[in-house]
Amino acid sequence: ETHTKYPSYAGLANLYKTADADPEKSGNIIWFYTGTSVSFSGFGSGGGTTNREHVWPKDGGRAFDPSSGPGSDGHHLRPTEANLNSTRGSKSFGEVPQTSSNIVRQNGSTSYENLCYTSGNFFYPGEGYRGATARILMYMQVRWGDQYNLKFVTGSGSCKTIGDIATLMKWHLEEPVTEAEIRRNEAAYAVQGNRNPFIDHPEYAEKIFCYDGESYNAALK
Repeated sequence: ETHTKYPSYAGLANLYKTADADPEKSGNIIWFYTGTSVSFSGFGSGGGTTNREHVWPKDGGRAFDPSSGPGSDGHHLRPTEANLNSTRGSKSFGEVPQTSSNIVRQNGSTSYENLCYTSGNFFYPGEGYRGATARILMYMQVRWGDQYNLKFVTGSGSCKTIGDIATLMKWHLEEPVTEAEIRRNEAAYAVQGNRNPFIDHPEYAEKIFCYDGESYNAALK
């Protein structure tokens, strides 16, 4: 009911300058998944530029409109580096071997500080961004799930499903809400009028997803 304002896809640039600002360096934002601080004036498409990452994959517009509604929700879309965004694609989230061959390139490099990994159908965010990823996906499911039939699954999902719910719950518990998430929640709230409830009330994750009647509930409990 409080979600009454919707940033445009282009307007996310203005939100990022506030919500994802590097508090230690004026004019910089923090790339999601890795925590890399970069100068930001707008979006690009080549290596080293900033993309708008749909944390719940839009799957070419089959899951939901890529640039409106859930496709431009400020609580959902996060700034990431273009190469890394492309590699992530529509993969689900999960833990994969942290080997050199699985490192995701960011701006063509495998030597950035907080590495991401990928293997098969899974993408493994950098440390400190795994719990935040889980909470974004939980927000997406409760805010837009009924309208677009978005669901969690065990293992790897596709299009309107995403996994792995057991791993995401594990990350949610292992990596508690950060000060950066709290600041960002406030910034998005100021623009949209709604909040990510899993940042304000982390305990909601267990209350909802362990008791929503899905087949994975027993395992999550």
